[in-house]
Amino acid sequence: MERTEQIKEGQKEDASVSVYCLYFPHGKRYVGVESKPGKRIKDHERMASLSRKDRPQVVHLAIRKYGWKSVQWRYLATNCTRKEAAALERFFIRTMDLRNEELGYNRTDGGEGEFGTAQRTPEQNRRHGESQKKNDVSAWLNTPE
Repeated sequence: MERTEQIKEGQKEDASVSVYCLYFPHGKRYVGVESKPGKRIKDHERMASLSRKDRPQVVHLAIRKYGWKSVQWRYLATNCTRKEAAALERFFIRTMDLRNEELGYNRTDGGEGEFGTAQRTPEQNRRHGESQKKNDVSAWLNTPE
């Protein structure tokens, strides 16, 4: 196989990345990227059901709190390359202001993948420190009961 054919095949394979949004009943949202249709969304449901006390993601705590059946989701963009999806994820997170804890559950600017490092605001650092002292991650949710 020639090099140009390998690149074309890789580009076709790469152009199946999607950007999705989870909608919670109280109005907050979460935007993410998945490379296999439906897999990452199912992962959110599965991860929310696990008892991960070490480093649970805030979005999984919210799913656990409200129940998976109350969370709606839809694709914001499909058939993107990884680069396009990363740019769109950053765009939607910024445009919807989803790093704002009152509006969303995204803790990073997006585009870095599942294990990106979050740049916390001073308020997020303060609340995180308090929750760690109490060993209570529910403080991160910051949602009315």
